[in-house]
Amino acid sequence: MNSQVTLVDPHSSTNSAGAEKGVTYLDFDQNDMTNTTIRIRGSRVNNYVVRTTGKMTTIHRCRGDTGDDIVFVTIERRHLRPDLVTFMNAQSVNLSAWLKSPVLAVFPISFEEGGKKFEWTESLAGQLFLREVTSEGTTTAGWFSRSSKRSDGGGKATQNAYLALKPEVAHLKDMILVACVLAEQKLRMAYGKNMGVAGVKNRIETHRIGLSSDALLPEGIR
Repeated sequence: MNSQVTLVDPHSSTNSAGAEKGVTYLDFDQNDMTNTTIRIRGSRVNNYVVRTTGKMTTIHRCRGDTGDDIVFVTIERRHLRPDLVTFMNAQSVNLSAWLKSPVLAVFPISFEEGGKKFEWTESLAGQLFLREVTSEGTTTAGWFSRSSKRSDGGGKATQNAYLALKPEVAHLKDMILVACVLAEQKLRMAYGKNMGVAGVKNRIETHRIGLSSDALLPEGIR
């Protein structure tokens, strides 16, 4: 595993609207991985919608100005049985067969798409980042930044959550977005809903004492 990973600071001036040339940004309107709408930065319409009712989560791809959308992924959370994922025009499979993670840890969470292998993992600062894995090593392909507040001209401004993808993987944004939503859901179930400073400190302490992060997951989600 790479010991040093360089990530873009979501609060820096280089990461405002139009930041990092060539990078595709998907902006979330809510800091909620179960119910949110998502726009590709610069778009005037919603591009994706995440909806959850009970134990069913659906991710929709929106059809431009018509306002119509199609469900291209459905996730079913099940008690005492493996969770299921169903992609459009495909049979349901166990979620763990597509999105793989270690038995005794939350990360790395790996999946394959478009002939490439990817891993979601977490920095000590609590930021998710995406690595492409090849026979020659790993490279950072993207990152996810949660919603946060920062000072702006004497007041407080909110930076919405966003997913950033480098040009080499932007064409795979549909499936990377699905994996991101599920990875973040798993992280929040593991460490609780508080993803602020207290949550980060809790994660660092968990890693320091060697406690299995997955031990914190509800039964049936591990």
